[in-house]
Amino acid sequence: SRDSATSHWQVAARKGDVWSAWYTALVTIQDGRPEEAQEFLDQVVEAQAGALAYMAMHFKYRFGLGVPKNPEQSGLFLMGAADLGYSNAQLILAHAYMGHTNGNMAGVHPPGGANKSTALVYYKAAAANGRLTPKFNVALLVAQGADPDVVDPQERCLVAFRHFSEIILRAHTEVHVIFAHARRAFDLGDEVGALLRFALLSDAGAMNAHLNAAFLWDRLAQHPEKAPGHGDGDSDFSCWPARAANLSACAFYYHRRAASAGHIASMHELSARYLEGRARLPVEEADARRRPPEEAAYAWTALAAEQGDARGRFDLAYLLQFGIGCDENATRAEELYSELLRDGDWAARIAALSGLGLHKLRSYFLHGEGGGPLHTMAGYLEEVGSWLSAGLSAGWQALKAGTASVATAASKAIPFLDRVVIHDRFQGAGGSPPTGTPEKQHAGRVIGRLVFEVVP
Repeated sequence: SRDSATSHWQVAARKGDVWSAWYTALVTIQDGRPEEAQEFLDQVVEAQAGALAYMAMHFKYRFGLGVPKNPEQSGLFLMGAADLGYSNAQLILAHAYMGHTNGNMAGVHPPGGANKSTALVYYKAAAANGRLTPKFNVALLVAQGADPDVVDPQERCLVAFRHFSEIILRAHTEVHVIFAHARRAFDLGDEVGALLRFALLSDAGAMNAHLNAAFLWDRLAQHPEKAPGHGDGDSDFSCWPARAANLSACAFYYHRRAASAGHIASMHELSARYLEGRARLPVEEADARRRPPEEAAYAWTALAAEQGDARGRFDLAYLLQFGIGCDENATRAEELYSELLRDGDWAARIAALSGLGLHKLRSYFLHGEGGGPLHTMAGYLEEVGSWLSAGLSAGWQALKAGTASVATAASKAIPFLDRVVIHDRFQGAGGSPPTGTPEKQHAGRVIGRLVFEVVP
């Protein structure tokens, strides 16, 4: 019961547990007994518990617990907690900036006074932390024209629609049921059944369904005997836009959906497919009369780079350096390499060194030394490391250890851009996907794993 839980929290708090002190303070405030919360709020403050310490000070000034009531100070400490990433503080502060003064907003004056634009900033922050209420408010404010970054009326409708769609996909019971059926079908070995369900959710706009459908189409391409009608001589099992295409080409459309929705790893996947040639592209995309595949690869790489992705910036620099899909621009390539040296992690910096002057390594990108097969990523990095000074040795060893598992899983048939993977971040909600077995991966990249979260 609530009373029993509160009793246990109080005991743990008086033994020094900060989280128990925080929960005890919240319960007493919610029950309308803020005066009983002071000792527990003081404990949180004294423990310097990050955002919670700011929230504790917010409550102290809001209710006058050990300090005079001060709505302005209460608002300042609330903003401090919000800026440290505490989603409850972000939501309450956004409501306060919208001018609400009831409930959790009573006794709080937001810094600078009510301001719809600032409210939108904190609603976006709370939504990015997974909260649905602020996401709904973001959609409303965007549709009303409150977002200065979205000025075109049609774009406003599109952005608002996407927010509303994601809320439905995350919260609707039927979506959860279909996702659960798809996952169970996969667990039972019915990959086609799982594919059909993920394809349905993909049509509704679910990001993880885009990724899972792409993964399963690629699985079928590797094992066509699992496709319905295989061996009958008249099987036409394929995806809706590519009736005559091979099964791997079907995965292209779902990767493109994910990339169009902002999934950076899928942008890299599309770029790699365009550079590989026709085998993994739909017929219309492989037609050079429409647009050379290299230009399409450059466009998707540039989009990934615009999002601040380190691999995207490296790949873009490389394409510019050698004029692949674009006009050769060595100056801009050097600028991008320099940015990676300044801002990137160890892997990004080492890779950037190759573009800035270690010409011997260029043979690794396209041809391999002596015309032989391409080296693995570990071989490429190890070659770079041999040129580094002794001062970088320790960092290099740590890097090599961290990349060895990826390198050994990589196939020698992976095209050149995939040989120099810097960092392949998972862009879905809920953080990194669970560790998968090699057969659940596309050449060691995380986009090939089934994503088990329902959230878009």
